[in-house]
Amino acid sequence: MKNCLRKIAAAAVSVIPAMAAIAMTISANNIASPFIGQPVPPESLKKYRKF
Repeated sequence: MKNCLRKIAAAAVSVIPAMAAIAMTISANNIASPFIGQPVPPESLKKYRKF
């Protein structure tokens, strides 16, 4: 039982970096919006944008 829980915990922890990259991309694509008040994105943000 403990071995199974360790495998599940290890799999859950290994997904965290991928989830962080996805969250960063979504945030970078949504942060510079004219509706929020920032019509032009900063230059440093462009390397994280996917479109």
